[in-house]
Amino acid sequence: MNKSKALALVLSGGRETAKHQRLASRILVEFGDELEKALFASFLPEKEKRRLAAALSLAQNLAEASAKEPLPESYNNAEYVFARYSYLASEKQEKFLVIGLNTKLHKVYESVVSVGTLDSAIVHPRDVFREAISNNVHSLLLLHNHPSGDPTPSKEDDALTKQLVEAGKTLGIKVVDHIVIGKGCWYSYSDMKKLDNSFESKLKGILSFG
Repeated sequence: MNKSKALALVLSGGRETAKHQRLASRILVEFGDELEKALFASFLPEKEKRRLAAALSLAQNLAEASAKEPLPESYNNAEYVFARYSYLASEKQEKFLVIGLNTKLHKVYESVVSVGTLDSAIVHPRDVFREAISNNVHSLLLLHNHPSGDPTPSKEDDALTKQLVEAGKTLGIKVVDHIVIGKGCWYSYSDMKKLDNSFESKLKGILSFG
């Protein structure tokens, strides 16, 4: 529906007439998209002004409500992930989190699959992928902290990452990254080219905030 016809329907209260089509055309010619100026036009009857004012008010309210709706969190930026989960650096035990993602890398679910000791957490592939399968997610982001503050992965971290990536390939669920959270910094397996994957990760980075 074109602007002129839509405006004519608003002015007429839903009954398009030749009169209201002429009014709509004149408003668009004189005011363009600034329809609120038509509320002060001498050629527009009071009844039509009230209808137009109501429509403009409704449109504004809908726009404001839409603007207040939070956008889905997108996990395609490692800096965002670190900012979101930097609190893990203060944990005194290792925690291993799995974040299930859809095709747009928006979070579907988040799960703590293991809480360990000062320097390790036991993680089983079945615990990592059970919820991923039930939620039919597209990919996974793996995340755990090092209470020492140093995000450099251990040999055990490397072995676990490789195991989970291979399991994901078998199940058709991508592991887009494994991020280790430290104090003021993180380590990304994807950025360090340590994900033996057949797909690209959109997560990058090992940054320090001093």
